[in-house]
Order: sequence, then C-alpha cells, then structure tokens
Amino acid sequence: MDEQIGGLRDNLPSYADALAGFLTVKPETNCLLIGAQKVRGKIPAYSAFGYGELFFAGETTINRLSSALAADIVMEQFLPKPEFTPEAIRKCLLDAKGFVLSEDFSNAFLGLERDNGKPVWQDFNPRIEMHTGQAQEYGIELQRAFRQFENKELLSYKRSLENCCKQLQATLTAFLDHTINNYADATPRGLHEVARLLNILTFLYLELQTDAIGDQSQNLVTELRVAEAFLDSRLQVTINQEITQKLLNQILSLKSRQQQLQDILGERNSEEQLQELQTTQKQLETAIANYRQGLNAEIEQARQNRFIAIAGAREQATISFTINYRS
Repeated sequence: MDEQIGGLRDNLPSYADALAGFLTVKPETNCLLIGAQKVRGKIPAYSAFGYGELFFAGETTINRLSSALAADIVMEQFLPKPEFTPEAIRKCLLDAKGFVLSEDFSNAFLGLERDNGKPVWQDFNPRIEMHTGQAQEYGIELQRAFRQFENKELLSYKRSLENCCKQLQATLTAFLDHTINNYADATPRGLHEVARLLNILTFLYLELQTDAIGDQSQNLVTELRVAEAFLDSRLQVTINQEITQKLLNQILSLKSRQQQLQDILGERNSEEQLQELQTTQKQLETAIANYRQGLNAEIEQARQNRFIAIAGAREQATISFTINYRS
C-alpha cells in the first residue's frame, strides 16, 4: 500500500479513506482470508477467530480504531520520539496505580448499586399472612407475588442498575479526561506520557511489567480481576492459576538473571556471559509468549465457569423456592 499511494505523511487522506472503506464494506468481505482452504465445505470469507459465529460491532469498531489511528498519526508524525527509559516506565506504572487507588476513582463506585441513596437490589419479601387451614391459598398467593416480583420489581431493579452503570461510566470518563488533560499539559512530552499511561491502564499482562514478585502494580484490568474474584467467591467458582503462576515466577527469575548478566557485561566483556545472556533472552521471550497464551486460556475458562455457576445458582434458587412452597 505504501508503494502505491506514498507514505503516511505525504498522503494521509488516502490512508484514512482506505481504513474507512475496510470498516464499512459488506461484512462478507471484511478480514478476507488469503487461500483456498475450505471450512464446512466453503471457502471462508472472513475470520471468525475460532468461533462458530461472530458478529462485528461496526460502530464500536470504527470509533475505537479511529481513535487509535488518530493517536498513531499524532505520535508518529507530529511528536518527537518518546524515551522509553526504565525510570519513565516505572513512573507510568506508579501513576496508573495512583489512578485506580485515588479517592475520585473509588468514590465513583459508591453509588453503583444505590438509587437515591437506597440499595438497588431488594430481596423477595412478600407480606402475606398465613392462616390456619389455608396453606393452599397461601401457596397460590406466594406464587402470584413471586411472579409479580420477577415481572415488575426485578425488572425495575435491573433498569435502575443500568442507569447507575451509565452514571458511573460518565463519572469515570470525566475523571479520566481530567487526568489526561493534566498529563498532556504537564511537560513538553505530555502527549507521549498520556498515550503510555492509557496503554498501561488497559494492559492485560501488567504483571509482566514488574521485576519482582512483591511488586504489585495495578490498573483497570487488575481492578476488574478483583471484582471477578469477589463474584467467584459468591458463586463458589475456583480458578486454577497454578500454570500461569509458575510461568510468571519463571519470567521474574529470568528477568533477574538477565539483569545480572547485563551488569556483568557492563563491567567486563565475556564471550561466555554474552552467550548466556542471549540464551536467557530467548528463554524469556518463550516464557512470556507461553504466559500470555496460558493467561488467555485461564480467562476463557474462568468465563465459562462463571456462566455455568450463574446458571446453577438460578436453578438452585428456583428449586429452593419450589420446595419451600410445597412444604
């Protein structure tokens, strides 16, 4: 593409048109696969990434990729090259941790499940009097009240929670916008620091940025994992993290050895130490790739386990209600 219409700096409109065309053409021509390999007797027209069916959220995709493209254009064409020093990365990690630990971030969640100061969720608590010899009538009234609870109160709770989520999103977006503006205006390299901060805040493998087991970095992804862990405890879901933890420990060990070898080579040249450093770096790359793959599999398995647990909890609640009614 670069040979046909020139570089990005010389012909930006053509690149923008090409990207827009890629996103807006017919779905059957999106992500066209090269080759004649057949799936279910047909030549695949687009990649479903291993899933039986895949629906692309066109508007969301366009918005996100447009923002990413705008950021790349600004950083690559209009800003000086950033300095990726260990000190700068360390500062960004601390700033990301400070963002999620700040009072503004924490306070935004206080009203997540509250409507006008009251809890959104209320348990089913029918006020039905039971009289002697009217057990059957009581059961009928209890079932009627439960159906009303599902069709009216429960639906109202879900709508209230949806409104709370929208308000929370607006509050966090405003807080993030304020943080971005402060970063952008703080130093001449502020825009670079903002882009780095946003990448760290949403980086799925944040633990790979640390060099020690006790160094607990935090970002939006780690906060999500904390919320998921709380849900798992309520659903009695256990996530097997043994494989990823072993890989992470291996990565940290290799990083430590890599730093030792680099320090040794900084003092004196040694062919043996240089070869060991190259071997360590290859082992580190392999371990990181294995960790990412293992973590992705762990996340997918956890998601499936939660779906099963939620369905089981609903079924158990229905059975319990039926048994209580019959007894």
